[in-house]
Amino acid sequence: PENEAWSIQDDKVENIADEVAMIRKLRFLFKFLGLFFSPIKDMMSGYIWEEDGKAVALVNVSPKGLNKSAWTIGNVVVLPEHRRKGIARKLVTATIDYARRKKADTVMLDVIAGNTPALKLYESLGFENYGGVVELEYDPTDKPTQEQPLPPEYSLIKYESKDWKLRYELTKRITPDIVQKYEAVTKSRFHRPLLMRAVRVIVLKLAPFSGHLYLIRHDGSDTIVGQIHYMTRKN
Repeated sequence: PENEAWSIQDDKVENIADEVAMIRKLRFLFKFLGLFFSPIKDMMSGYIWEEDGKAVALVNVSPKGLNKSAWTIGNVVVLPEHRRKGIARKLVTATIDYARRKKADTVMLDVIAGNTPALKLYESLGFENYGGVVELEYDPTDKPTQEQPLPPEYSLIKYESKDWKLRYELTKRITPDIVQKYEAVTKSRFHRPLLMRAVRVIVLKLAPFSGHLYLIRHDGSDTIVGQIHYMTRKN
């Protein structure tokens, strides 16, 4: 990017490379699943812009999970020497049209705060800013703070697939209306078909990362009040 602050950090580049390698290993599995689930068949769709036989820009668009009506645009990339020619606009417009043909109701994307050229492009195409994510970095040279136990009336519960209703109800309760306008909190986001649950076990075995999800319960009211999910690279 034109500003280094908008770039992807080296560790994230490694994560993306590992995930792509995993998808390559499982491409035949994904192709098989695409026979039963159209969102998987359409995963990583998009367009490449070529000039003189060379790829100079690309954009990806995929269904968001197994949701056929919500799609996500990613990897809007144009080589520096080919920018300011309207290529990105044409590519993003093409992906929106593609998602429409696939009966999408919503198309969303992420943009790094401060990337004004990209933000203006997306707003000019009709996108609205409705939410945000804050990333915090931890310096490994710092000494870790002493672990603080939860208050006695709270419990940490390791999440199991059977607990999907608890996650659904928590997410439904805490997600702002403006976010739900674009990303509806539906049961299908949390309760996967049996075949997809079996595939998930295979994917996690081959994935370059591992992780766990925990729920926080207030024992007095037996209410789930929070969740925390962490992932670590296996290597």
